[in-house]
Amino acid sequence: MSDKTIDMIGHKLRLIRENKGLSREYLAQIISVDERTYEKIENDKRDLRLSELELIAEALEVNKEDLWLREPSLTFENCQNIGGAFSGSTVTYNNLEELKSLFNEQMQLLQVQLDKKDQQIKALNQQLSELMHKLK
Repeated sequence: MSDKTIDMIGHKLRLIRENKGLSREYLAQIISVDERTYEKIENDKRDLRLSELELIAEALEVNKEDLWLREPSLTFENCQNIGGAFSGSTVTYNNLEELKSLFNEQMQLLQVQLDKKDQQIKALNQQLSELMHKLK
């Protein structure tokens, strides 16, 4: 593997590990090294052996090929269909830029909904204030 590929693997390993809430210590135990050695792998200061890559990929529940061939994929299970961005019960994204774009679109849609709710609350508060004033 080239240095560039190894650099990408270390970075991807850290991102996936953090996303799954796993510790360096746990993955270090999986490949029978100390935590400091595993940290060097994630920081690209130690080469990763193929046998170690296979064990780590299994522990992270990812394909080893995904670690060195392309960006890691993200899979969302039991997704709700919100504004058409997610459909079905499982959605997998291999292109993180596409996922980022969908996320931003969803955030914009949710912001519009929040703004409408804020307007409704403001109108209801005004009506309540008027009713309270009439009761006095």
